[in-house]
Amino acid sequence: MHGKRVVAEMNHRKEYYLKSIRANRDIMYTLALFILHCEDAAAETVEKAAQEGYSSDHIPRRKATFTPWILKYVYSGAVKRRKSEKIATADAYLPSHENLSRLGSALSGLEPEICAAGTLYYYGNLSLLQIAVALDVPKAAAAAYLDSARAQLAAFLTM
Repeated sequence: MHGKRVVAEMNHRKEYYLKSIRANRDIMYTLALFILHCEDAAAETVEKAAQEGYSSDHIPRRKATFTPWILKYVYSGAVKRRKSEKIATADAYLPSHENLSRLGSALSGLEPEICAAGTLYYYGNLSLLQIAVALDVPKAAAAAYLDSARAQLAAFLTM
């Protein structure tokens, strides 16, 4: 009896996790893409983040906490990959195309933490506290990144 319950709980955990990943797939991919500037690298980073998250001992049970939690894995993986591949911010703007708004193109050219704060706010509709959790920084730092993103975006978009 105990074994069946454990198996049922494991199946429920897996089902919940996959459903939550599907619900967050777009913002996970957008965040990775804006930092890495390569669709294949972004997809690989999202897949790796999903695998790392699943192997974690604790998976948040509420959407409000799951989203920033999984985005922390994506952000961390994207920043590590960006550093290892030496992607420079100066030539990092993603070209505008029909699937990428002018805002997205502008965000992609910012420093990773500023790009991430803006992306999570404008594309992910995350709160300041959720952004801080996703970036693994204090709330004040997340606010500073978001303020910087707003100022830089305003300058870029009015050119």
